Amino acid sequence: MRIYPVRWFFSLAAVGLLAGCYDLTLSDYTGGDAGEDAGTSSGSELGLDQAGDVTDAGGIGAASDVGQDAGTIPAVDASLDQTSTDVADHSAPDTPVVVIDVYPDASVSGPTDAPPPDMPEMSFDGNSDSGSAGSVGRLDSPCDTPNVHGCDGPMSRQQTICDGTSRTWRANGTCLAGEYCDSSTGDCLAVVPECAGNQPGDRVCVNGTLSECGPDLLTTAMIDACATATGECARCRPVTLASGQSRPISIALTAGYVYWSNSNNGAPGGVFRVSRNGGDVETVISDESASAMVGDGSYVYGLGMPSQIPSTLTVGHVFRVAISSGEMTVLAPLQEAMSHRGIALSDTHVYWSDGQPGTISRVPKEGGGAETVWGPNSPDSPTIAYYAGVVYSANDYSGTIMQTLVDGGVTSLLAGGQDRPYSLFVNSSYVYWTNGGGQIMRIQRSGGSPETLATGQASPSGMVGDASYVYWNSSGSIMKMRLVGGVPFSTGSASGRNGALALDETSLGWASWDAGTIMLLQK
Repeated sequence: MRIYPVRWFFSLAAVGLLAGCYDLTLSDYTGGDAGEDAGTSSGSELGLDQAGDVTDAGGIGAASDVGQDAGTIPAVDASLDQTSTDVADHSAPDTPVVVIDVYPDASVSGPTDAPPPDMPEMSFDGNSDSGSAGSVGRLDSPCDTPNVHGCDGPMSRQQTICDGTSRTWRANGTCLAGEYCDSSTGDCLAVVPECAGNQPGDRVCVNGTLSECGPDLLTTAMIDACATATGECARCRPVTLASGQSRPISIALTAGYVYWSNSNNGAPGGVFRVSRNGGDVETVISDESASAMVGDGSYVYGLGMPSQIPSTLTVGHVFRVAISSGEMTVLAPLQEAMSHRGIALSDTHVYWSDGQPGTISRVPKEGGGAETVWGPNSPDSPTIAYYAGVVYSANDYSGTIMQTLVDGGVTSLLAGGQDRPYSLFVNSSYVYWTNGGGQIMRIQRSGGSPETLATGQASPSGMVGDASYVYWNSSGSIMKMRLVGGVPFSTGSASGRNGALALDETSLGWASWDAGTIMLLQK
């Protein structure tokens, strides 16, 4: 006769054995389906005498089906205590005993990691506390363990705590701007700047490496060290398109090429271009430099000045160069040779600032008569931007941000008292600019008070922007910040002082004055 280890009883016979030995009464047990004649529905009692006879089989559901006429189970001759594990099986033939092991034995085959009967596996639904510090604890939802700290959801500034009286999550403080509550600890931590505005799991560039934003955007994990600018790493590693240039001072992007101009400071200047895919450098204009350039789909426009001193070009001019043929056309003269640094385009006109007179002028793209839009306002030599019929100017000498309606010439002050505003970017809602004192500023186009978005930048200049970010040069690093503000971060790319920037839908380009390089980085 075979000897079975005592197990957790699921069958009618197993329950009878255990209860008989302990003179137990079991009621309302419904562990499975009973056969046709197994008894009535749950609610009747199963009484067992010391001999183990079943006196009422009603209401018992076994773990496996019980056949018709379950009858009684013969007495079992066994002596049990709480540590015994062997029972001599005296069951009648054809009376199955179905058992599971309460204390798993390595010598017995079968699964040992299943949960006990009526003990389902626990799962975390985000609303209750797991018992450790740091949880997703949504306000007013149930919690289990008093005084455990949590967060009101992922990427939340709201800290929570499990209230011991109500056993619900209650408010427990708010993180500062630029911080989120860490759901692993309940503490406030600074959002990783590169992850701001992204989602957990998004891939971003951090110091030239491809990384993944962690939970709550408070950490990153490196995916690729990006030794080369290929694949996804192309947006983390800039490509050097040209080197050995003589102090490049301006840059423009077109669909197929990157244009730039070398300075006339100590060496002959010129305007050059190279394919965005790399290749040989082509000379576009050899006898003059361009202090500022901008491109559209067909032409590159620039403010030409003598390429070296002395020069036959005694004053500067506004020019355009056809991208397809390289043909240059002079559109208008400048009022003096050197001090002009602002250029902008509308659909129909080229706008520029002229140095010592302190004027803003325009000329049709196809050529014609030039006209003054604003000024003279000597000694300002502003950088400018055009948006929706208005030219905006950053005037470093007077410390002002001005706006001028191009039709009618009405000029008004947007912001005064600025610390040497030097470059600017405009979108549908705001005017952004850099201050020489190290601030990144903005003001609504409709007016109001200026906002300081960032401080501590080193001689910021060359600002450009797109639908999500503003970019600028900070004395050797290309910086980037979301339009709403936050912590600026570096693209990991040195530009050298006075480096000019250009931006289009796919790429950011810059000319490195110190390094003499022309760089391109995918956005």
